[in-house]
This record gives sequence, C-alpha cells and structure tokens, in this order.
Amino acid sequence: MSSILDWNPDLVLDNPVMDATHVEFVALLNAVGAAPPDALYEALATFVEHTAQHFAEEERWMRESRFPPLGCHQNQHRMVLDVAREVLARVAQGETHLGEPLATAIAEWFGEHVAMMDAVLKQYMEMQGYQPVMGDDEALGEACGAEACASRH
Repeated sequence: MSSILDWNPDLVLDNPVMDATHVEFVALLNAVGAAPPDALYEALATFVEHTAQHFAEEERWMRESRFPPLGCHQNQHRMVLDVAREVLARVAQGETHLGEPLATAIAEWFGEHVAMMDAVLKQYMEMQGYQPVMGDDEALGEACGAEACASRH
C-alpha cells in the first residue's frame, strides 16, 4: 500500500527538533490513511494526540520567541485539529470511510504549511537566537488539553 505522504526533502527544515516532530507526524498520518476500518479509530486518536502536542510545542516556541504572526499560524493549527477531532468523533460512530480522505487533505495542507509557515518560524527563531526544545509535559497538557495529550504525560 502506498503512503499518503512520503517524507521528502521539501519537508526538511534543517532543525532537528522540528524535523523529528514532522517525521513522526508524517508516519502517524500515513497510519491513518492506511488503517483498516477496525483500526482506524486508534490510529486517528494517536494522530490527534500527537498533533495536539506538536502544535502546542510550536505555539509555545512562537510565544517564547515573540513570533509576530502567531495568530495566523495558530489558526491553521486549530482548523486542522478541529477537523481531525470531528472526524475522530464520526469514526467513533462508525463512519470509517473518512480516514483516507482526511489523511489526504491533511497531507496536502501539511506540505504547504511546512514550506510557508514552519519555514518562516524556523528562520525567525534562528534570527532571534531561540533554540526550540521539547517542553515539559505538564505545560503541554495545559496547552493542548489534558485529554488530547493524556498518554504523552
């Protein structure tokens, strides 16, 4: 079975912390796209959990580095998480046909998001001398919602 999104040089930001998170994001997105109906809920729940933490980390970096377009970047994150959570709820009700279309749509969005939004964030953090690191789990739980990130803590 083919991947929804292959890791490729266009996704590399040359920032080890950001790239590692993005590699995991792509792998989990592909797991959603490839999941059979009986495994879709678990794959999608894992993806949503990771994505909530991923976005919370980036948003913390933006706040700490005083990134001017925080609101725009954050709105994109919120939109993707809202849609993924809605699909998760619908999959829980038996609408298992929604996994692959969701994964495909997010894959299309992600390439553009990395190229435009995350690349600018990476450059800005470098200009500010800010080094992103993975945060403490308690703060992340507050940022991304204790339920969404519960198993990360």
